Amino acid sequence: GYLIAFPMASYVMSSLAYQRSSIFMQFIGLSCGLFLIYGCGFLVLITFIDAGCAFQSGVLFFLPIDLIKIGAALA
Repeated sequence: GYLIAFPMASYVMSSLAYQRSSIFMQFIGLSCGLFLIYGCGFLVLITFIDAGCAFQSGVLFFLPIDLIKIGAALA
């Protein structure tokens, strides 16, 4: 699910974030792409394990470092 979402997320991120010069729109674009990646990955992951465990191991585990990466991209 995560691998399927990467091409879609790259399109969303590039069209929303880097076509506009506003830091806020860049943050929104990067966050939407990240949400898309996590959403697709989570939906595939819940077919194998329960939703709580999938959210904890597939989203919450990676969220802090991805937020740091968004901050670094905006700097």
